[in-house]
Amino acid sequence: MTPLYAYLEAEDFDGFKRYLAKLGEVTGTERIHFATAAYARRLVRKGIDLDFASQLIQKERAWAKQKMLQAADESEGRRFAYAMFTADYAALLSKKGEKQKALDLYKEAMTYNTHRKEADLTNAYLALATEMVSKSQLKAEMETLVKNGMATARIIDKMRTFYVEEKGSETGFDSYLASFNGDKLQEKIKSLQKEMLNEQAPDFHLKDLNGKSVSLAGLRGKTVVLDFWATWCGPCKAAFPAMQAMVNKYKNDPEVQFLFIDTYERGDAKEKNARDYMTQMKYTFQVLMDNTDEVAKKYNAKNIPAKFVIDKNGMLRFRAAGFSSDADLMEEIEAMITLSK
Repeated sequence: MTPLYAYLEAEDFDGFKRYLAKLGEVTGTERIHFATAAYARRLVRKGIDLDFASQLIQKERAWAKQKMLQAADESEGRRFAYAMFTADYAALLSKKGEKQKALDLYKEAMTYNTHRKEADLTNAYLALATEMVSKSQLKAEMETLVKNGMATARIIDKMRTFYVEEKGSETGFDSYLASFNGDKLQEKIKSLQKEMLNEQAPDFHLKDLNGKSVSLAGLRGKTVVLDFWATWCGPCKAAFPAMQAMVNKYKNDPEVQFLFIDTYERGDAKEKNARDYMTQMKYTFQVLMDNTDEVAKKYNAKNIPAKFVIDKNGMLRFRAAGFSSDADLMEEIEAMITLSK
């Protein structure tokens, strides 16, 4: 580990600054550029040494732009690095009260976020836009983002709020949303039809955080979505806002059941850790405890997050691993449920 990352991990900001001064203009490997940007990002979040953070961010943003322009076809990795460094500078300006400049920078960053669809960047832009633009303009912007496949769970929640304020209830919201993302959903459904499985899903008996016993056999007649996760798993938790959006979408559908199976958990306080995390984040998930990892092994869920969709007859229809973006996950889960019902 480079000393810069050691200082960063320990949040020894003074040590990082001293070591950076020793390097001078010799910036060395790309890891040093990214470590420096990460250091500046943490300064901004903590609201300390903002002038120095500004110098670093502008320098690293210029470096990222140069690398992006030099790369063949402006490679996606280079585009995303420039997007994130630009968003860092926007966050700093917003912290300093230069809101309009910050909003303009977020807009620029968003143009380079169309492939990765990084939710944190999109949500930061949305939060500032909520302060800066009219409700009608914000609504139109969110509709465009959904149409372009850039939705986040937070965008869906905000659109739902606007819809209820205007219509008086959620009735018709799904149809309203589908008017913007329906074509993409149909494309996804068509694509996934070719990947459908037809395997008997292994049965299981687990208890949830309230001590209730749950079995797959007891859910016959429902489409069941299993999400294997753990409290230490970053990608699992990154996917949860989108999964909460899906839980919200199907909360009144008696034919769909979501189960979040905590597995490969570490330590002795497995149930407490899971309950504390759910409480802290205010997720409304039904969490089952796979304390022996037996169910994960039955489903061959070697890596998490891992998701499985089971039809009403107990047949496994889809399996998926990993997490890329809110937009992709929400579209994928909805398409899988549609095909499995």
